[in-house]
Amino acid sequence: MHALLLLGAPRFLGVLIGATVQNLRTALDYLVYQLAEWYSGPDFARRTQFPIEDTPEGFKGRRNTFLKGVSDEHVASLDLLQPYEGPNWLSWIRELSNLDKHNVLPVVPGVGGSITIPVGRSDEEAVAAGGFRRPGEVGMYFKVPMYIAFGDGFPVIETLEELKTETRLLLQAFEAELERQSPHSSYRRLMRQHNSPICRHF
Repeated sequence: MHALLLLGAPRFLGVLIGATVQNLRTALDYLVYQLAEWYSGPDFARRTQFPIEDTPEGFKGRRNTFLKGVSDEHVASLDLLQPYEGPNWLSWIRELSNLDKHNVLPVVPGVGGSITIPVGRSDEEAVAAGGFRRPGEVGMYFKVPMYIAFGDGFPVIETLEELKTETRLLLQAFEAELERQSPHSSYRRLMRQHNSPICRHF
């Protein structure tokens, strides 16, 4: 016996997922802003952004815009992270972020694994199997493992967890860099004014 389940995911899930993705993207942008401020000092006219480029040429073209004020050493580190060899976690964040800017992220319910529909069991047997009885003349008992996925089938929760982990590891990798003594004295003064714990290292 085969069954076709037509289910719809609530639209607000796409809104919540989009907000999560934008938070991750913003964390990356804040990192570049902090790197530029650490090396070159405060400059509120700068419009820094974490570049995510598919080609070395595209990345180099961002040197004087997105990466203005960032040291050559840190630019080289960001260069190594780029998805030149194919999609990686950064390109996932970029695509999801760009899509969310123009529309609610599409998510769909999916079915994980097989569906068992035993027929003719007693109610007690159905409960023991983790299913339930569908009203009608024939007893049918459903136990359907469900998950929420992006439109291309990738599971939402697992994908977001991976993106969160990768973002956290990247921020932690640069944390030690930002705790080194800044070559720019105005950065040190700014940190003291804001009572930043980083000031203890200066």
